[in-house]
Amino acid sequence: MSLSFRCRGPTGQSTLTGIEASTSVSDFCTLVASKTGVPPEQQEMLAGFPPKPLELPADRASVPVSSLPLVSGDTIVVRELPGPPPPAPAVAPAMAAASSESPSNGPYKQQQQQQQLYDRATR
Repeated sequence: MSLSFRCRGPTGQSTLTGIEASTSVSDFCTLVASKTGVPPEQQEMLAGFPPKPLELPADRASVPVSSLPLVSGDTIVVRELPGPPPPAPAVAPAMAAASSESPSNGPYKQQQQQQQLYDRATR
């Protein structure tokens, strides 16, 4: 027996058809992602009236869609949850060198030497 659902996501509505009851929840989430543009790990699904969050199993790969409280013809609302923060940008080597400069090298030392020459010349 195949199932069909209406799916409403951030990019609009679509219909999911031909889903077998034995399809894993993981594969179902991937199919929903292809229709809505919301990655599986960031999906929050709501179903029923009024829409209530679906509690998806932790082990989505081994659990069939038929175990979810869904009936063929239901509308599934998909929201995008915030994802992990983007990785911090790597510090450029030039920046790392500049931040590790001590008063014994680099521009500070040049400034110090110029000041000494100026002091000697003005004595």
